[in-house]
Amino acid sequence: MVKKGLFECNPKKEIHDDYFTRKSAWEDIIQFIPRDKTIIEACMLNSVSNSPIYLEQLGLDVEWNVNEDIFTQQKRDGLVVTNIPFNL
Repeated sequence: MVKKGLFECNPKKEIHDDYFTRKSAWEDIIQFIPRDKTIIEACMLNSVSNSPIYLEQLGLDVEWNVNEDIFTQQKRDGLVVTNIPFNL
């Protein structure tokens, strides 16, 4: 079986440079993410990414808001775990 590249899996690649992290990628690095911190998925403005849901399924406390821009949201306690859009 040939795996598609992550960019090829993006159904909107013609018009966006979005990157959606697969659950398997989070599973690969979960041991490096502190469980005693609130995880902030900061790049969710108008996003349909499932990353925060995947992180919660892996047992982490996650905050996210699809109405907040990473560059203008207020600083808060926690650990930012995100994949910023490439063009930014």
